[in-house]
Amino acid sequence: MMDATLSNDFPREFLPVVESVRRCPEHYALCPKGDCAKASCCLRAQMYREKADRDFLTLVNPAKLANIKGECPYFRDSEPRRYALGFRRAYDSIEPPYRRPRFRNAIEDALDLRKSSFYNMLNGERLISPQEQRAIIAEAEKLHIPFGQDSFTTFFLAPEW
Repeated sequence: MMDATLSNDFPREFLPVVESVRRCPEHYALCPKGDCAKASCCLRAQMYREKADRDFLTLVNPAKLANIKGECPYFRDSEPRRYALGFRRAYDSIEPPYRRPRFRNAIEDALDLRKSSFYNMLNGERLISPQEQRAIIAEAEKLHIPFGQDSFTTFFLAPEW
């Protein structure tokens, strides 16, 4: 199996996926409420400060922000998440081979995926969130398939937009 380490040296085929996730989405709702107690660790507030000089922005409605009591429903933690890309080698090494479709079906059911989404994950064309990584490992354990964090091809840190 490939060394599944946290890296910025990605296999070439993963670069488009990695770069698209690291950029703030074009119409990501930003938060202009600077006096919020969590503004320093809120991704929406941080991105607002970075983009404040632009002519046009997509914002969370300031009228809604003014009426929030308690936890903010728009808060997004700025702490990057550890995403995985691909697990083709680990999947292809499952023996005997007839267990592979069972594993694929279990993952598709657990994550409510279409077959194409599973193959996109498998081949590193779709991100695998931390929650999905845990679910994949749990399904492997249920089927007694050796599969752990080191089974994923590579990892990287990115915001959870």
